[in-house]
Amino acid sequence: MALGAALAERARAGDTLLLHGGYGAGKTCLARGFIRRWLGDEDASLHVASPSYLIDNTYPDEEGGALQPGGRVTVHHMDLWRLPEGKVGQLVDLPAVFRDCVSLVEWPERLSPTEAQLMAAPLEVHLRLDEEAAARMADPEGAAAALEDGEDLPRWARLVARGEAWQERLSAIKLESDFAE
Repeated sequence: MALGAALAERARAGDTLLLHGGYGAGKTCLARGFIRRWLGDEDASLHVASPSYLIDNTYPDEEGGALQPGGRVTVHHMDLWRLPEGKVGQLVDLPAVFRDCVSLVEWPERLSPTEAQLMAAPLEVHLRLDEEAAARMADPEGAAAALEDGEDLPRWARLVARGEAWQERLSAIKLESDFAE
């Protein structure tokens, strides 16, 4: 969640974060940290659930207190796992969302090439569980225990900036944090 919060500090309207990783890799956990920080939820009381069945959970900044100057920027948290490639554009106004909002997209490979072209220079976030944590998740009993406190599982993240703006922001995050290379 700390990485998600750090990314929220630097995000702007029109940004898209593409969240890659297998089941349990931490995509929703990262989104939870991002959304809570974006909306100023300091006591972590905001319920941020996986959008697996709803496809697109929205978090409007109704009070104008978001990190974005001027406020009132909605975050869209999408999970495209259950959709065939290219279907999300029939359910969500992607041109408006990718232009005016902040988008966190789980399973972005389900976007069609046409849908993917609507994004301006996304940030790709590749997540995976640490090997020991992955072994716990492979065991049914270990998985149940790990899912109860899944936010504490060690993970690896690789961030790929698709544009200069995110490259500069990632450099700032690296300087201001204790995240490893």
